[in-house]
Amino acid sequence: SKSYETISDYLSIGKIYKTLGRGIFNDDDFAPGKVMGLASYGTPNLDINPYEMCTHEKEVHDIVNLLKSPSDNFVDKWKDVAATFQYHLEKEIENIVRDVKMYSNNIVITGGVGLNIMSNKNLLEKFPDINFYFEPICYDGGISIGAFYSNIFEKTRKTPKAPLKSLYNGQSYDHKKSGNIEEAIEVLYNNGIVALYQGRSETGARALGNRSFLMDPRSIANRDKMNSKKGRELWRPLAAICLEEHAYRYFNLADNYSYKHMMAAVDVKENAKQLFPAVVHVDGTCRLQTINEKDNPFVYKLLKLYYNRTGTSLLINTSFNIAGEPIVETPREAKSSFEKGNFDMLVFT
Repeated sequence: SKSYETISDYLSIGKIYKTLGRGIFNDDDFAPGKVMGLASYGTPNLDINPYEMCTHEKEVHDIVNLLKSPSDNFVDKWKDVAATFQYHLEKEIENIVRDVKMYSNNIVITGGVGLNIMSNKNLLEKFPDINFYFEPICYDGGISIGAFYSNIFEKTRKTPKAPLKSLYNGQSYDHKKSGNIEEAIEVLYNNGIVALYQGRSETGARALGNRSFLMDPRSIANRDKMNSKKGRELWRPLAAICLEEHAYRYFNLADNYSYKHMMAAVDVKENAKQLFPAVVHVDGTCRLQTINEKDNPFVYKLLKLYYNRTGTSLLINTSFNIAGEPIVETPREAKSSFEKGNFDMLVFT
């Protein structure tokens, strides 16, 4: 094996990006994702690379003050700042990959920056011959898994070979079933929001259909309704969950890459932008999750039946939580979150 380079956390790409997020949004946990969404509205400054210029947090804030607009409109004020930090982040990661690909055609992207779906999209486009694996448990929550694998290696001197087959590895709780697919389809058809709670919770940062809010994507008003109900900023994009076998119809997909973990953005085809505007971001991209019957039988059946009813084989999919709160884990948390947002239907399978 060959070691490339380690960078102190204080100077890391992720640390600088997170510092920017704190400066704009004042919340550590969700700030980087918000920066990424906001960046699509702006124009990057190609001459100012914060990752080359910053050695201290104060320098990050100096660059922010240099780039921000005097506008009173929040998006207008910060969009070019976010775009600049996002553009150069993508270039920094791209340069690292360019340096290390001479050693292997198989590259794993992990760490908190691994959740940056726009950077991951850029890598898939720039390096089509590389086999990328974007670790879905790439943030600190995955350290325990790495420690377990490391312990096995130290004791046996053998590399564990246990591919991650599912992210539905959290806890499962006893609860009374309520609602059914037929009723859910009717609510979705009438532009209502279905809160879906089933099986084991998702491992990682994404809601993948077991702790999800679902909604019809065919009206831009539904994006605003979902964001408003959850207490999210109205400019933020929403993800899509789509039948795996239909995804190619609507999205430009990378070859030999699975989108089932929602770890990379995709460009939306022109014909689909008008069909599903609620899941198309301002830059024409979408955060996509594909689903098949084996991975999630209930959601797959729901999408199949909804397609038969409407010709729509995808839905808005966003995490089952109110803004600022973690994704719901227990049935009690699900009921509380549902009631806080006054959503339309709660399904317990």
